[in-house]
Amino acid sequence: MKYPLYKCDEKKNTKCRKLHCHIKGGPCKATSCPEFAVLDLEGKPVEIRLEDGTRVEVTR
Repeated sequence: MKYPLYKCDEKKNTKCRKLHCHIKGGPCKATSCPEFAVLDLEGKPVEIRLEDGTRVEVTR
């Protein structure tokens, strides 16, 4: 099953060990858990999309 990637709110993401997190100089700014995502103005998790609008997904 595929799941979307969301823009990560590193302060809410308590499950992540942050080994590759951007706050430590790493490249990671994403989460597959909507409960740890940055929320938009409507309170919905912000999905990561490519420039052409394609949704980025991962398999768990």
